[in-house]
Amino acid sequence: ALQRFGSAGGGPEPPQVAQAAHNAAGLLLRRSNGVTGVTDASGSCARCERGERVLAPWAEDGFDYEATVEAVDEAAGLCTVAWADGGETCRVVPCAAVTSLDGRPCFFQTGGEQR
Repeated sequence: ALQRFGSAGGGPEPPQVAQAAHNAAGLLLRRSNGVTGVTDASGSCARCERGERVLAPWAEDGFDYEATVEAVDEAAGLCTVAWADGGETCRVVPCAAVTSLDGRPCFFQTGGEQR
């Protein structure tokens, strides 16, 4: 359904897509925008690593919450986070969905190993 609404053409984002962005899949569709894991000259991406405070989507509602990166599995494209509120659910999130505290997409460079 998200693809159907996303490919409907130009103009403002349909309300269905905006609402769907509140779940994890919709959030990834909305955020992906070609982030390749490399910073560009404008610095529009933030380098994030283990111990970094970030914003990450909680899979239960898709909203961003403050967390700390605990581990990065670069090969799988997944991060394990510790939620700032101490929550223990939905701690593994797609790295592509993680942003810095100022809202810039994160990129993770671990040298190919899990950290």
